[in-house]
Amino acid sequence: MKTKRGLERTKERLEYLRAYDGDGFDDCLERFRKSVSRNKLTFAEVGTSEKELAEMKERWNQAAPTRMKGQISELVDRLRSTAEEYKLLVIRVVHETRFLDKMLTNLNDTRQRVNDDWLREQRNEVSTVHRELGSKQREYYNTLGRLRDALTKLNLQLSDVGTCEEELASFSKLLTFEHLVKI
Repeated sequence: MKTKRGLERTKERLEYLRAYDGDGFDDCLERFRKSVSRNKLTFAEVGTSEKELAEMKERWNQAAPTRMKGQISELVDRLRSTAEEYKLLVIRVVHETRFLDKMLTNLNDTRQRVNDDWLREQRNEVSTVHRELGSKQREYYNTLGRLRDALTKLNLQLSDVGTCEEELASFSKLLTFEHLVKI
């Protein structure tokens, strides 16, 4: 049933669609079409046509590589950030573990008794950081997969988004056990 409110809302959807430049254009277009149908309107009543909708879709498709290139660059930045956070966590784990080992060695040497709560707290801290490391590894590999998928989909190279295989390999090297041993 045609209502003034339905017409207004559908026109709002059209204006939104005309200005839309994000992901999921097809979903927005589908919602607009459903609004037209549900309110028993014609494209002419709303102020558009099939031709205009097709032209909007074509403009959106042509702009996709540029839009996606920015999103891919954000993924590269996220990889860099995750790798740096991981590196800092590794350093923290190593220092915490060395500190704890030193304390336990001193305790054994001097036969001093330590508060069990303090010792448990130190062990929990090391365990927490180890869990954070695992989380950062998963985040890194998920982001790397998304980056490679997006590059393939858009037929872009790593150099197009400001990185290279060597940089990605340096991040991956941070996540290896051998790196932990060298710190």
